[in-house]
Amino acid sequence: MMMAQTKLDQNWSLVYLFVKLNLILHIATAICKIKWKIFENGSNDAIIDRFQCMKSRRVQW
Repeated sequence: MMMAQTKLDQNWSLVYLFVKLNLILHIATAICKIKWKIFENGSNDAIIDRFQCMKSRRVQW
């Protein structure tokens, strides 16, 4: 049973916000760690080369 279905989120608003924040922080921390590991494996030169080889997407007037 969810807090929102029983309207407990209105009576216990601070507890509800704390639970929500706790769930979001766990996911955000995991995502940041995954992205950091991906960034550590790549080199700056490879990223710079990829952006320099991209074509311009501006429309010529």
